[in-house]
Amino acid sequence: MWTAIARHLLDLLLLSMILFIAYGFGMRASAFMRVRFAHTIEAVVCAIGIGLAALANGVFIVGLLGWLNRFSVLFLLALMLLFSVALTKGDWRCTVSNERPHLPEKLLRLHSSQSMAERLMTFLCILSSSLALIGALSPPTIIEWDSLSYHLAIPKLYLKAGRIYFVQFTSHASFPFTIEMLYTVGLALSGHALAKLFHFAFFIGCAFLLLCLGNSIALQLWHSVNQSGSKTNLPSPKRSAWAASWALFTIPIALAEASTAYIDIALSFYALLFIHALIRWLSTLSFGWLVLAAIACGVCMGTKYTGVLLIIPLLCIVLLAQTRCRIKLRAPLSMMQSFTAIAIALITASPWYVKNAILTGNPFFPFFYEIFGGRGWNEKMAEQYRRHQLEFGTGRTPLQLLLAPWNLTMRSGIPSGFTRSGKKPIKYEVEPNPTSGIGLTFLAFIPTAALIRPFPTYGALLMGVCAFWFLAWFYSVQYLRYLLPCIVMLCGIVGYAYSHWFERSTLTRIVSQVAMLIALSYSLLITLAWSLPYVPVVLGVVSDDEYLTQTLPSYVAAKYINRHLPKDTKIITYGEPLCYYFERDYLWGDPGHNLLIDYDKVASSDEPMLALFEAYRRLGVTHVLLNRRYFSLAMEGVPNGLLREAIRKGLLKQLMSQRGEELYEIDWGAVNAMRK
Repeated sequence: MWTAIARHLLDLLLLSMILFIAYGFGMRASAFMRVRFAHTIEAVVCAIGIGLAALANGVFIVGLLGWLNRFSVLFLLALMLLFSVALTKGDWRCTVSNERPHLPEKLLRLHSSQSMAERLMTFLCILSSSLALIGALSPPTIIEWDSLSYHLAIPKLYLKAGRIYFVQFTSHASFPFTIEMLYTVGLALSGHALAKLFHFAFFIGCAFLLLCLGNSIALQLWHSVNQSGSKTNLPSPKRSAWAASWALFTIPIALAEASTAYIDIALSFYALLFIHALIRWLSTLSFGWLVLAAIACGVCMGTKYTGVLLIIPLLCIVLLAQTRCRIKLRAPLSMMQSFTAIAIALITASPWYVKNAILTGNPFFPFFYEIFGGRGWNEKMAEQYRRHQLEFGTGRTPLQLLLAPWNLTMRSGIPSGFTRSGKKPIKYEVEPNPTSGIGLTFLAFIPTAALIRPFPTYGALLMGVCAFWFLAWFYSVQYLRYLLPCIVMLCGIVGYAYSHWFERSTLTRIVSQVAMLIALSYSLLITLAWSLPYVPVVLGVVSDDEYLTQTLPSYVAAKYINRHLPKDTKIITYGEPLCYYFERDYLWGDPGHNLLIDYDKVASSDEPMLALFEAYRRLGVTHVLLNRRYFSLAMEGVPNGLLREAIRKGLLKQLMSQRGEELYEIDWGAVNAMRK
């Protein structure tokens, strides 16, 4: 027990040291860009965001050079530390100036005007984040499907090879991998717990940024009111800040993802940084803030393909500022600054797109195949992938667009088995469950924003960006995680709406507090339900090995493979993509993932069985792993029927069969005899 706790404390210490180094680097970079932060919270969060992005890109460069290992990661951190040491106390004072007295100076110090209900809200948020931390410290299991298949698995392969290379067996390895480079740091220095803690840190960073964003939206209205006018009924900037942060903890899917090694919370963090930096640029006209917004936009594009959506708001807002339409600036924006901002965003994101263009011929691989093509992909696979993506959500009619807020709130977290018979469930996730919901806050507060007068300009700007993201999501792939940055950004509007109704009247004050408390309590109960099973393994009462054996079928196969198979083993898997715990080389063999084996050519050959095993020989395959839960030997055709016949004829000899996982060794002697 104490050993497990000590290991977790060490991981938290390592994370703290990395964040401290990232903070120092980010502050130094901010001083170079001449960004003047309004207060300490804003400085710390923005600086850490800059530093972590720099660290991720540094790991990418080291990986391309073929120097990827623990020593090179430590060397990168040492270089960043040396760079940040040059930050003097005077530089810090120039970078951080408390120019806005209404900004919260200390996050955990509750304002004296907060009610007991609001103090309870803060407590519930702290409790929810503690539960999410427990999940982050647990070993990834089957519910973290994407972590085990590529978010963690591909960085592990990079570390094993000592370099970044083209992983041909899965197209997911060619996605933008900025955040996965941070997971590479975690795996190199400690293990998967440290890697997952990076994503949890981004979740806490979102809460901090929402404090700043919620405050800026309300404060802009205060500044626009004539000095002689009364501000008594205006929403409190500090309460707007706190409510925006509270709203984040009402999102079950955000809390669930905070405990995983996924990337959507990190994408949400940089999307928040992008919109906050744009607002600060519009209020200060400091070019440094525009540069920071462009960098954040570029990091979003380098984190996930959906991050490309933010280049459109950046371009539109810069052009509006250039023409001085609808946005009142004290000085015109030069054309050079406009082009510079767009160029910085594109350059920041470019490494991943250039890498794809060189390795596959398609900068957006595997998407847009009909335009760019792509190595290891074909039209049939592209169409199959597109159809699979369009299976999620509802129809794309105007009526469904109007119903989307209701469906996302009330129906997104209902498991398929709980729907009424004859009624088709709405699937915004592969397996809908209570954690795959957006919570109750948005349906309660966002519609009321239309009734708020006056409504701040920055709030309208944020609503516009979120509306653009939502429409792009609705008319493309209605997968809930793809909408998460939009939902997190909307927390800023929720905060302003809450603060407005709090000040409006006694009735609206009570209703708004009750609504927020219900939403927080609902999310907390869901978080508590899925985090409790992690407690025994996190505390060390149950060992990682025992826990994974019980919860992850592929881990049983991984244990056998790691213990009994020689180092030069290469395994081809069918129906089993969760290979993170494998310590031997592997590749995915299922049709549709890659073209390493041309199954159509195998099927049309004179001897399909020999053609299949010849393909295995060419790839260096020695063993075959079948996950019988997802791969049926009863099916005819290639490869299912051929593998069934190979087992019957003794070409594949079974080594183990547990929990649906079947491992076979190729008997090359029998294959050669069949050839003769």
